[in-house]
Parts: sequence; C-alpha cells; structure tokens
Amino acid sequence: MKNVLLCLCRKTHGLTKSQVALKLGMTEKDYKKLESGVLLMTDEQAGKLSDLYNIGPKYFLKSSRQLDLLLLRGQIIKAFTLESDVRNLLIKKLSQNIPDGITMDEIEAPDENVSDEEQTTHQ
Repeated sequence: MKNVLLCLCRKTHGLTKSQVALKLGMTEKDYKKLESGVLLMTDEQAGKLSDLYNIGPKYFLKSSRQLDLLLLRGQIIKAFTLESDVRNLLIKKLSQNIPDGITMDEIEAPDENVSDEEQTTHQ
C-alpha cells in the first residue's frame, strides 16, 4: 500500500525517487520500498524528510505507522479467512467419514473434566 504522503511530497517538490533516496542516504530500491510501504520508516528518515519538505517528522512517522497498521490488519484478516477456509475444508472431509445413521449432533468433543485414561476406558 502506497505511502501517499511521501509520494505527494516528492512529486510536489519535483523530485525523483532517486533524488529523495540520495538525500535520505539510501538506495533508490530501498526508497521505492519505503514509498510503497514495504519498508518501515525510521525516526532518522522522518527527520531527513522533515528537513527536505519542511513538514514535521511526526507526520511522516504517523502516516508510515498508520500504513503499517493497515497492512497488519489486512494480514490478520487474511490469516483468519485462511484459517476459516482450512477449518471448513477439514470439517467437510471429516464429515464424509462419519458412518451412516450418525448425525453431527451426536458427535461430542471429549469432556475436559475427564482424564485421558477415563476416556479410553469408556470407549
């Protein structure tokens, strides 16, 4: 996800990615990662950007951190969705192995208060 503030500042000041990267003391490749939100912004980089664009460093850090939070939130949602898909697939596969005449309601999870030994003796 693009760091819109970095992109807007660079374009407004008529600078190339290479020029900004040089001022930050980083490679153009790393600056592209910074602007695209792949690379986390450091306090030092925010300070240099502040000097370059005459904007407080907190704005750069805040936009960078918000971007990181959005990306993290997206990854968490993706993980939960994947987990849900895997769980549903597993339930479907397991339910195919249930003998005829037994319903899902009849299948219970082991009682947590009963020890493993007691469960095996009851089976």
